[in-house]
Amino acid sequence: MKKLLVFRLLTLSIMMFATGLITGWWWHELLNRKGERPPSDEQDYRDWFPIQDYSTTLNLPDTPREVIDFERALEERKYDDALVIYQQQERQDTELSQRLKKVFLQKIDEWSDHQDDGIDALERFTQHYYQDLAFLHKLSELYTEQQALEKSIDVLISARSFSFNPDELEKSSDKIHKLSRTLYNNKQKNQQLHEILPFFQKLANLEPDYAFYRFALAQGYIVLDDHDSAIRELELLQTDEEFGRMASRQLAQLLPSIPEEPEEIPSSAIPLLNEGHHYIATAQTLDRSHSRLLIDTGASLTTLPNTLLQELKRRKMAYRVGHTELKTANGMAFAPLYQVKELHLGQYILKNLEVAGLDLGYPFADGLLGMNALGQFHFQIDQDRNHLILSPR
Repeated sequence: MKKLLVFRLLTLSIMMFATGLITGWWWHELLNRKGERPPSDEQDYRDWFPIQDYSTTLNLPDTPREVIDFERALEERKYDDALVIYQQQERQDTELSQRLKKVFLQKIDEWSDHQDDGIDALERFTQHYYQDLAFLHKLSELYTEQQALEKSIDVLISARSFSFNPDELEKSSDKIHKLSRTLYNNKQKNQQLHEILPFFQKLANLEPDYAFYRFALAQGYIVLDDHDSAIRELELLQTDEEFGRMASRQLAQLLPSIPEEPEEIPSSAIPLLNEGHHYIATAQTLDRSHSRLLIDTGASLTTLPNTLLQELKRRKMAYRVGHTELKTANGMAFAPLYQVKELHLGQYILKNLEVAGLDLGYPFADGLLGMNALGQFHFQIDQDRNHLILSPR
């Protein structure tokens, strides 16, 4: 009887063990077939991630489970799964999140022969981490390699908007400028400049002081025979060191020609002084004071010295109308704003012109001739004979 009891207990144990193995196998297969996933990112990924040890495969027995599962998800192109693992560590602000980030960027580099995979992964991650400069710069790099230059520039613009370090800002801006020139050259070579007009309009709005964007716009407008728009951009470029002469030559073709003989120069032409790459015109106020004004197409307002404006105000030739902020070489300046009854430019008289009081500190110029004055004319700078030619719009 004792032997029979032992035999029955042994048989029962074997049956229970076999039943456990079969049940475990069935449950594992059922989960794999259903592909269950957590209802939200907040649930711990371990609740649904199949428990497998990849330490042996990676030959890194001390590698954290999160790193193994993260890398496996990337290898299998399960970017959402990888993102959930990364988000959980990133929310906890652990050192492990930095390790996962390093693994991710290394994996992107390993996919150099499969750039589409790297782009897909980065696009997915940057939807959530749109301020991450490392992700953005890497995505821009991949777009550039695929000649998707507009996308690359857009990503760099995002990176620049989230950069606070001056070196990072300069680095992003330099890349944007370089890529925009490459994009322009490619489109010009293929006679497709008209296709990038909207894109360069956006760039010029974001960075109006970068002359190349205006040059690209002008060339696109010329291709479309939109001469009015081309003239507007070219006029602003005439004082630029890089594009000034080319802009003046193109303006000469689009506007009434300047006489070739010196004695035929129009009476409306204003002689200019040339100081380096600066052009200086002389203007006169009602009290017959002469001021040397530096032509600045980047300045919205004309400026005169404060002492002159105060004297004009005392003599009822100008009125104080408020204050304004001006962008100067030394940063932003808060300046008084006046309305000057008359400002004479050559044979033309500008009435009730708004002028800011600003002491430039330049030995060769007393103020700026800004676009609120120049914009009332079509203006050409004859750089060969140093004359400013004005014609009413």
